Amino acid sequence: MIHCNRCGEPNNDYARFCSRCGTSLIANDSSEPASPQQPESQGQSKTPSLNEIQQKMYEQRAQMPDTYLWQSIVVTILCCLPLGIGALINSTQVESRFMRGDIVGAQNASRYAKNFCIASLVSVLVIAVIYWILILFGIFAGGFNEIFNQY
Repeated sequence: MIHCNRCGEPNNDYARFCSRCGTSLIANDSSEPASPQQPESQGQSKTPSLNEIQQKMYEQRAQMPDTYLWQSIVVTILCCLPLGIGALINSTQVESRFMRGDIVGAQNASRYAKNFCIASLVSVLVIAVIYWILILFGIFAGGFNEIFNQY
């Protein structure tokens, strides 16, 4: 159990914030229990307002992952349409998931958008290489055909 340094409330080991007062528990050392601080006035303890708790949570929130939106648009227009559409769908979900507080979902959508962009770019490069190899074989085959027809 982790004890809050501010109010002394016992919290679960995986908790990041105190369940009673909302204080961050990350800096607390779980090996030694913290002694609760005495409130300023004997009758009431100072509990933070909901806005203060939300502000602290916002300050400690992770940075929003990249959306890869412009890359998704480029690969959709210039490369592979089906994979580009997958990239577009995931890239548009990053910000909305992040703003809802779904950090893991936003990171997953960002990763999927990036992977779709890379897959689209690689697929068009592979198709281009195969195309140029076939053209070169066609040129050589046409040249050899003329040589063999002379004899």
